[in-house]
Amino acid sequence: MNCPICGLADAEDITAQPFDGKSIRCDSCGDYDTSFSVYDPNTMAGMDLERRIAALNRAKQSKGEKIRPMIMTYDL
Repeated sequence: MNCPICGLADAEDITAQPFDGKSIRCDSCGDYDTSFSVYDPNTMAGMDLERRIAALNRAKQSKGEKIRPMIMTYDL
């Protein structure tokens, strides 16, 4: 799959069920979660790369190092 943040094709969907969102593992971006509304292709596809990276960075800052960051709509 392609990473919703950087677009690299070697990303992996590591979502554990049940979860209302997606968990992504990307060699470039690391492991992160997205809410279902953020993962919606229409949401991420309309954003440029810098804005997607900024959303991931906001999620990382709010979670700390030991918890997988989750991108929520307010991070966009």
